Amino acid sequence: MTVQELIEALQAYDPTMRVMVDGYEGGLCDVSRSLIDTAEVALDIEAHKGAWYYGPHETANEVQDDDSHAGIVTALILGR
Repeated sequence: MTVQELIEALQAYDPTMRVMVDGYEGGLCDVSRSLIDTAEVALDIEAHKGAWYYGPHETANEVQDDDSHAGIVTALILGR
């Protein structure tokens, strides 16, 4: 999803609605400016590892030399 797609999706909701993310061990947390960040991300780097519980992407600084084929993009990260 791009920022533009997110903006378009959010326009369907009441602008006074709260925005939350899953808590670390459970519950929910409000998204605050301190939880919004950007990072260089290697796309689809985890997908080939076969573990369903990993997200398919990884921060670029975690990429190993053998994973250098990954496409790197700047991404907006929520709730880190």
